[in-house]
Order: sequence, then C-alpha cells, then structure tokens
Amino acid sequence: MKKKIKIYDLIYFLGVFLLQIRFFDIYSKLIAINQSISKLFLLVGMLCIIIKILSIKEKISTYFCKIFIILIGFITYMKANNTSFLIFILVILGAKDIDKKVIVKYLFITNLLYIIINVFTYLMQMIFNPTKLYLIYTIKDEKLVQRFTFNFIHSNTFAAFVFWVYMMYVYLYERKNNEYINIGITIIVAIFIYFTTYSYTTSLMLIIFVILYYFYGKSKMFYAKFSKFILENFTTIVFFIMLCTIIFYNFSLVQIIDNLLTNRIRLARFAYEYYGIGILGTNILPIYHPVVIGNYILGSFEFLDGGYYNLILRSGIIATVIFLYYIKKGMKRLFENKETKKIIFLIICAIFAISETTAFDPLIAFPLIFIFDVEKGGEKS
Repeated sequence: MKKKIKIYDLIYFLGVFLLQIRFFDIYSKLIAINQSISKLFLLVGMLCIIIKILSIKEKISTYFCKIFIILIGFITYMKANNTSFLIFILVILGAKDIDKKVIVKYLFITNLLYIIINVFTYLMQMIFNPTKLYLIYTIKDEKLVQRFTFNFIHSNTFAAFVFWVYMMYVYLYERKNNEYINIGITIIVAIFIYFTTYSYTTSLMLIIFVILYYFYGKSKMFYAKFSKFILENFTTIVFFIMLCTIIFYNFSLVQIIDNLLTNRIRLARFAYEYYGIGILGTNILPIYHPVVIGNYILGSFEFLDGGYYNLILRSGIIATVIFLYYIKKGMKRLFENKETKKIIFLIICAIFAISETTAFDPLIAFPLIFIFDVEKGGEKS
C-alpha cells in the first residue's frame, strides 16, 4: 500500500532539491553557482530535511539518537570540509517513512533532466564551436584517444550519472516479461558508455549488474546460508579489503590491483601517509603528484577517489562505523523481507564504490534510501 505524500514529505523534497543544485554544480562544467549562494542552499536544504526527520513520531530515545548522529555529521563536515557523510545521514533518515518509489521517481526525473541539459549543450557546442569542447585524453593501445565529457567534470563522472539513471529506470520501469530485451538494452548502454567515455569500470558494472540481477538473483543459491552471510556483510567485507590495500600498499598483489583501479590506491596511500585516519574526519586537499621527465620535474594535482577511501580518510572512523552499521542493519531487514531487487541494487552500490565516490551519495546512488525499509514484511519492490 502506497503512503500518502504529507506536508513534511514536501519539505523533505524541497531540501533534497536544494542539495541537488549544489551537487549538480560540483559535477558539471556548465553550472557555476556563487559560493555564498551554494552555502545558503546547503544550510536551507539541511534545515528542511532536519524538520522532516524530527516530524516522524518515534520514541524520545530514537530522537536523541538521530540528533546525535546528525551532530556527528555536522562535526565531520566542519573538520573535513566535505558534506558526503552529512548528506548521506540526512537523506536516508529523512526518507524513512516515504514511499521509496516516489523518491526514486523524483531522483530519476531530476538527474535525467540534468544529464539531458548537459548533453544537449555539449552537442550544440560540438556542432557550432568544437574548438571550445571540453575533452579528456587517455592512452589506449599506444594512441592518444579523446574521451567525451558531455560538460561533466570528467568522462567517468558522466558515465556514472548515466549508469545510475539507467539503474533507476530499471528499478521503476523494466519490462518484467522481457528479460532478454532488458539484458540487450543494458549491454547497449554499456557499449555506449565505453565508446563515448572509455569508462571501462562503468561498462563492466553494467555487465556485473546483468549477472547479479537477471541470473544470480533468481537462483536458489541467493538465499542460501553462505550467500546470505556474504551479501548481508558485503559492504563491510569490501571496506576492510580496501582498507588493507592502503595499509599494505607495497605488496605486489596490491600493486596489480592498483593498476586495474588506475592508481586510486596510490592516491589513497599518499593521503593515508600524510594525514592518517582521523576520528571525526580530515580535510584532505588535492594531492600533488610529481613526475620527472629528463631534467624537468612536472606534476599535477590529483583528487582522492573511490567511495571507501573517501569514507574512511575524509569522514573518519566514527562516520565509517555509523555508515557500515546502517548498511548492515538495512541489508539484514531486506533479507528478512526477501526483497531481492533492493538487495542487489545495494550490492551494486558497494561494488561501484570501489572506484567511484558517487556510489555512496544518495542524491544519485538511489539504493542507499532502501536502508530504512525497516518494517517487517513492509514495502515490497
């Protein structure tokens, strides 16, 4: 049974919309918002969602627990100068008693419009002013290959947005009786992403999705004891593996993995050596990577990437424990309700977060809002 939209729900959506404007500003070359206005959107957006959170009728102890977690989010934001954990906490807490499909539809529409606007303006520029086109280049088979950005800050970012919007489409509108058509469409999307952005990670994620969603999720093995244990604890297991890659970076196996992850582990290791791991977050600046060519020292500033690395190194130990606790609790409840679809989407988040920071941001990675499907036998996919 669908829940009715209440006034506090509308306040929640207003708050999410204001946070999204900042979110789009960060990831787009097309949008540029004044810093003061951006902070105003953040403040008002957060206040709207906090009002929604406090409007939910619960025990006094639950209220204090939520206020405490929100305070941890604020402290983490102040120390790390990063809103990731704070926005995660606010968005998922505020979504607790709202029909999840309504939220996903909202995110689908807004993010799809954002992509369309960026792609349209990029194509117009490609036709009428190609010399000003924002491109990224990479080496492939010893040749310089151009990667289209579609006005996003990076080709991988555009690929990630297309990926998540397509996942929303599958969740909301897939043809249940035409699985082979669905698989074919997914492969076409993977091919499009690869040949326009050369984002092999995102293309591979779509193949992994096909395997999990259309094959493994429908097998009897899915709810077997061992499988259930691994999937319930999957995010925590992957987190500790990723943490080990930082600590034991000099091991040859880790070096091989780092090459596959295009030096993401190396950047995380630099941050770990320089800043360590904080209790309540750390403000990690872009990392300068020197490159020696002949007698010249060249270099560039590189940014810490990957959901797990950002979580532990930027947000700190307490935020990480809270994050993993809520994921674990949500997965346990979803298994109790046998909500296979939502479980698989959350697993996709956990896998994609190995390489992409956006996989732990509920403003685009919609499966995170399923964490608070907490009622026994509650909302079904």
